[in-house]
Amino acid sequence: MPRILIIYDVHQDTPKGRLRWAYARRSEALQKYAPPDFTVKTCQFADVKWDQSADYDLIFNLEYTAAIRGRVAHYAPTIPIVYSFNSGSSRKQSLWPMVKREADFVIFNNAEAYRANGCEAGTCCISNGIDADLWNPYVQISQREHRAIWTGSPNPHKGKRYREVLLPLIELAKPHGFDVWLRPVSKVIENQVFTTEETACWYNSASYVLMSSISEGTPNYLLEAAACGAIPICTHTGNVMEFGDDGVNCIFAEPTPESFLDALLRARENREALSNAAAEIMREGWSYGAPGHRAAWYFALFRKLIQGEPIESFSYQQKHWEDI
Repeated sequence: MPRILIIYDVHQDTPKGRLRWAYARRSEALQKYAPPDFTVKTCQFADVKWDQSADYDLIFNLEYTAAIRGRVAHYAPTIPIVYSFNSGSSRKQSLWPMVKREADFVIFNNAEAYRANGCEAGTCCISNGIDADLWNPYVQISQREHRAIWTGSPNPHKGKRYREVLLPLIELAKPHGFDVWLRPVSKVIENQVFTTEETACWYNSASYVLMSSISEGTPNYLLEAAACGAIPICTHTGNVMEFGDDGVNCIFAEPTPESFLDALLRARENREALSNAAAEIMREGWSYGAPGHRAAWYFALFRKLIQGEPIESFSYQQKHWEDI
């Protein structure tokens, strides 16, 4: 029975429940949808006990900013270490040399970054997905206000265009009947990060989800909100380029407040169809369980790595997971 350890960045236990980034939810989804012959354990990076590494057949590191090879090799030099590299083609590329050095295999979470780095041997592209059991449109779009939501880092170095696009949009959109609700977050702490249940409720309160970034790896909140029926209003970056069809399941905009207002006005004209299409494509193609089977890609790859079988570089867009 293959034994997998998945390492994510951080969580925080509070009286309201466990708060975590999307990486932690992703590790939980992989654990939930693992094949029955796999044993999967998840933990945050701070809780890793390296003297127990020999208990695992493969380590999957979502916390790719942390080098782990040297800390593991002393105890388990033969265990494959897989890194998940969540980056756009122009984002966090300074980390790429470290990731190449530390990892036995690298999974890009963004097709653009995978292509930009040359589709090298020892790499593949499996973009992040969503757990459709958690993220689904349980509030009909017709019952929602014309609310647009965003969450993310307000740090200008992150490229989210929070101050340049989103803050001005609040007042610009108000006369047109739009409520723009921004939740800047920088740490996993109470009063900044919601529990999963609160987050699903927040997504289901919105008609639109905003992404004004000029660079993205995976905008996880956008995928989750889209699965809940919020219409993506977004720039041409990140994983949305892999599913976005302008005017069908999203509305593309340039990174200016005026362009985002125009996109909101377009989306309002066809709100029900856009919402339904956004939720459908997330459930059908991006869910970790059925019908999207996103987790199956990971475990097909893990199985071959554990067995020592050769793996050609691949993208999930080009193959079926059974053909890896």
